[in-house]
Amino acid sequence: MPITDPAKKQSIFSRLYNAVVPQEGIIPRMMGGVMSNRMATQYPDVEKAFAGRSVEFPENAAKVNRIGEMGFLKRKLTGDAYGSTSPFGTIELNMPAIQRDKQDINDVLSHEMAHAGQGISGFLKSFYSREPEDKAINSEVFRKVRKTDIQLPNK
Repeated sequence: MPITDPAKKQSIFSRLYNAVVPQEGIIPRMMGGVMSNRMATQYPDVEKAFAGRSVEFPENAAKVNRIGEMGFLKRKLTGDAYGSTSPFGTIELNMPAIQRDKQDINDVLSHEMAHAGQGISGFLKSFYSREPEDKAINSEVFRKVRKTDIQLPNK
């Protein structure tokens, strides 16, 4: 007898999928978004910000393959950096520093996504030129979306 209730179909599919596919493995990343399940549940504002920045910077978003949180050792090695981007598009965020300094996650993601958009050539160029960092800073500063509401004069 076929199942006609959509809620039951979804729950059966979800149970089978969760039983067969590890949640943090390569298959969910290939089939889903760029954020790990742990990162998405622990920091839902990051997922929302990435969705917004993906609309604003689609060419850079296409080159991001993973967003995660910096590990303990990387946080110690990079100091107070809010994020780090590999030449292959992996963004690691220093969430304790971002939250401590009350940084706008949209600005941090705009900056790191600009680095992801630069790719390997931007990474190599950063060793002898300041241009890749300047472009990333400009993408953060000159975002198309307003950061605050426009204050209208009172009548």
